[in-house]
Amino acid sequence: MLNQDNTVNSPSNPAARGTIVQIFATGGNQSIPSSSTGSVTPVRGGGQLRLPVKVTIGGYDARSSSPDPPLDSSPESSKSTR
Repeated sequence: MLNQDNTVNSPSNPAARGTIVQIFATGGNQSIPSSSTGSVTPVRGGGQLRLPVKVTIGGYDARSSSPDPPLDSSPESSKSTR
């Protein structure tokens, strides 16, 4: 996870409230259309996850602020969230 200034987020370097963070995720499970195990999925046109994705930070819902597809659109992706 990266802070808005592209530094690594950590307990000693937390993101300030209201700033944007980048979350990198893999292992989204099954996608539509299905992909082969171990294959690289393109960021765009890679399909949708079968199950919805929800991001919470400190118990609060986070929203995507990226012009890219929604958080659940790619099994392997990087998204910006607030």
